[in-house]
Amino acid sequence: MMRVAFVGNQDNHAYRLCKWARELGVDAELYLIRQESGPRSAPELVDGELGGGPESYPDWLRMYDDTSRLSFLRRSEVARRIERGYDVVVTSGVTGMLAANHFRHIPIVHYCLGSEVNEFPTFLFARRMSVALRGASFLVRRALAKVRKVVINYQVEGRVLAQLGHREKIVVFGFPEDTEGNRSRIDDELAGQLSEKYADVDRVFMWFNRLNYLDRVSPECKHVDVFLDAYERLIADGAGGRVKAVVGTHGKDVEAFQAAATDKGLDAHIDYVPHLPFRHLLTYLSMDKGVYFDIPDKSKGGIGGAGREALSVGAVLIRSIHPELIFLCYGPDCPIWSVVDVASCHAAMAEVLAMDDERFARHRQAHMDWADRYLNYKRHLPRFIHLLHEVAFADGVKDF
Repeated sequence: MMRVAFVGNQDNHAYRLCKWARELGVDAELYLIRQESGPRSAPELVDGELGGGPESYPDWLRMYDDTSRLSFLRRSEVARRIERGYDVVVTSGVTGMLAANHFRHIPIVHYCLGSEVNEFPTFLFARRMSVALRGASFLVRRALAKVRKVVINYQVEGRVLAQLGHREKIVVFGFPEDTEGNRSRIDDELAGQLSEKYADVDRVFMWFNRLNYLDRVSPECKHVDVFLDAYERLIADGAGGRVKAVVGTHGKDVEAFQAAATDKGLDAHIDYVPHLPFRHLLTYLSMDKGVYFDIPDKSKGGIGGAGREALSVGAVLIRSIHPELIFLCYGPDCPIWSVVDVASCHAAMAEVLAMDDERFARHRQAHMDWADRYLNYKRHLPRFIHLLHEVAFADGVKDF
């Protein structure tokens, strides 16, 4: 049986992959750095039975209190133990990528979650960059040179890897979802509260991605200003009493976004919420009036985490998509409404607001049906496990 060690757990991607791989018969364990845990990265936020914290974690989840045991600057005993006990390492996120520098005698597959590939490598030669970020950029570049394969689902990640000379390492693979499990995690009490709160409107437009938009050059620009400008047009059309926006307050430009919304006279039409934990996020997304908006820019055509979660619980998803990329990652006939600028975003808003309840319910069901068929982890994990097997045993028996 293949033995797999997952390192890093940004947004609980590794926890879910590890859990699913074990369900399919892989001997997999997760090495979790506790200080990495946030509103989206603690395993107990995904599975309620882990609500007691580390004391309730299963024995395949190995936790460390901080990064000292997986030091970015020196080879650690944990790295040696992983090399002795496993056939392949799967790193993910910034923490996992930096930890890849520890390993010398074991193949590594990196699961890209965004900034560790499309942003950090650019810091090394950027102007006015701190020494710490330049150091992190150097370590990320060094780690990329060590890994055998990099799993991506966005075009920008592929472009950066090609520019750094790693084109042959690229594997296009969409992150799957536990679609039925996500629906079972909806908080019924919160759902009731939201239903009551938004009973008087016809649609709830949601934005929970980071509020990053002032730096248009950054790969982490989310173009939320396009959403805001389109929403301003919709309200100006006279839709103010029929729609409400719910916006998450995390990211680099929260204050600038809120100031812009105030200047546009939209304060009464927007509810702000903090960075939502997983179960609360799923509950908001599951509202029967809910429409989730994500990056409306043609350069970003994959499906992000909250977008996949929105599809899995039936939210209508509106964002920019690249049909060929979606086909490669998941499958055909994607129901996502594609928008790329203010005009198309405003048109999509107006159209979903004009739908009667029956037609809107059909759209919700179409999104959920597509998710059940093409996002479900039981469809995708065998291919990922096959990739790990190929990498793990490409060189035959490990030579220490």
